[in-house]
Amino acid sequence: MAFSHNCEGFLILSIYMIYWTTISNLGDIAATAPLAVGIAILFIVRRAWQLAMLWAILFVFGLGLVVVSKIAFVGWGIGHQALDFTGFSGHAMRAMAIFPVLGYLAAKKNHFSTQITSLVICTTVGTIVGISRLLLHVHSWSEVIAGWILGAAVSVCFIFLLRNWNNISFYPPLIMVALMPLVITPYLKPTPTQHWIINLSLYLSGHDQPFTRDDWTHSALRQAGDVPTIQVKAYSPSSQVPLSKKIPAILSRK
Repeated sequence: MAFSHNCEGFLILSIYMIYWTTISNLGDIAATAPLAVGIAILFIVRRAWQLAMLWAILFVFGLGLVVVSKIAFVGWGIGHQALDFTGFSGHAMRAMAIFPVLGYLAAKKNHFSTQITSLVICTTVGTIVGISRLLLHVHSWSEVIAGWILGAAVSVCFIFLLRNWNNISFYPPLIMVALMPLVITPYLKPTPTQHWIINLSLYLSGHDQPFTRDDWTHSALRQAGDVPTIQVKAYSPSSQVPLSKKIPAILSRK
């Protein structure tokens, strides 16, 4: 009976993790990078070169802030311990930067109420991606909220600029083509971006080990005096007494 309950619990947990992992993959770089490129191509097809450039600048700027914040923590321990902040959530940032823009593009030539509905739906999708990072215990609240705000700032700025281009509209089939990368989302393996960031951080900082949240905990314990600091004398071959001299000295004591 206990075995049956354990199997049921394991099955429910597995389904739960698969569900939220699939949602989380909507913000993975493997899905969002093609979407971002697809948005730029939509403008290039319509010969809106300036909009394509503005979108690229805003999106890359957001990505850059995410990477810099993570490198700062992993390489040098720069973060906010009280808020448990170690860097912007990249998934939340990318989802909030891309999906509202796609929603606005799809409804741009429709009634204002339709535009608002589309934006609300796409913003909800981006928010759920951020929540998935919390439920998967990948990020803290502060990191998800910061990533959400950063991504929202990118999409709001671009939509504000896009409103002045009344002659730009897209046929639904083009939008559907831009959304094609989402088809592979359930089959995606998470991109090892954190591994890349750790390697780059160690290279730039010159440190041997990455800074982690555990270092915050150990530092706090040492300051409180709960963990004694152990000093280990470095080994130096020149300081060692040769065995040929050590044996006569021992024998002479007898």
